[in-house]
Amino acid sequence: MRSRLLTVLLALILISAWNSSVRAADPIVRINTDPAAGESLVVGQRIRLMLDVLDSEGWANVPHLPSVKVSGAVVYVPDGQATRLTETIKGESYTGQRNEWWVYPQRAQPLMVPPINVDIEVKKFGAKEDVVTKTVSTQPVSLEAKLPEGVASTNGWVVAKSFDVTQSWEPNADDATFVVGDGIVRTIRRTIKDAPAMMMPAIKLPTTAGTKMYPKAAETSDSNNRGELEAIRVDRTTYVFTRPGSIEVPPIDIVWWSSSQNKMINETLPGQTFQVSAAIGDSGSAAAHDTQKISSQNRRWFGVGVVVLTLMGGALSWWIGHWALLRRRTRQMKFSFDPLPPLNP
Repeated sequence: MRSRLLTVLLALILISAWNSSVRAADPIVRINTDPAAGESLVVGQRIRLMLDVLDSEGWANVPHLPSVKVSGAVVYVPDGQATRLTETIKGESYTGQRNEWWVYPQRAQPLMVPPINVDIEVKKFGAKEDVVTKTVSTQPVSLEAKLPEGVASTNGWVVAKSFDVTQSWEPNADDATFVVGDGIVRTIRRTIKDAPAMMMPAIKLPTTAGTKMYPKAAETSDSNNRGELEAIRVDRTTYVFTRPGSIEVPPIDIVWWSSSQNKMINETLPGQTFQVSAAIGDSGSAAAHDTQKISSQNRRWFGVGVVVLTLMGGALSWWIGHWALLRRRTRQMKFSFDPLPPLNP
């Protein structure tokens, strides 16, 4: 009887140890998305791809987050995105970690997140704090991005939770006078949430007659505050006036999609009109400039002609005077000549 009881106790201990080893060898690995698969998803909208790892015998974590590539989408890894998890599953306590990738679809098409090979590290509870490492593979995830109803193209737009745009002019049209050759700087500042600055496209500026436009390279920055990403992009363009008159710099329309309101919103930045005068010393027109140039050339050649005629007149006067002197001397020699006496008087 006693031996049978010992046998049963030994079997229970072995079963418990086996169950414990199985649990230790198989931490929970979950891959989820927000929005979830099957929900409405707009091109350019942020998709949170969340990887959860949990274990009941220790703290599960991912020491090195693997890279993820999704065809037709931009994948962004936010700074400080790893968070600690504590869950109760079927009455048992689990601890672990959540990591995220943010996926931004660029085209209206189905998306496939491939299986991800993840190295998981479990730090066992207890005095020794043993560390167990295991590599697992996640399940693939299927999504589909679509264009909003009534939208034919997403060229130039951005999807964000919030969007703010401002512009400034330096100098302002009412604060200065302008002449041909002067320039003004138009600065446009955009601020969005839930998307990095690289998701904001360059603004297509309309052509402005009477100016030459010189866009400057954009300035961008990203900041992450407790999982909320804020991005800023600043675009500056210099307009140089090339003619006098009234120069109208046109307004700009910027379209964006509000992920919080699920609708498209249009923002308009007003233009300005500048009164530009001719530059100092400028006749104000190409024709007048050409006439002035011709008159200057004529004056130059007239001066040369006067000099030549003066020299010719002086030479002629000298020649006439010299000829008259020679003639007078010749006449004097003729009338003052005394004849020689005859040889035989």
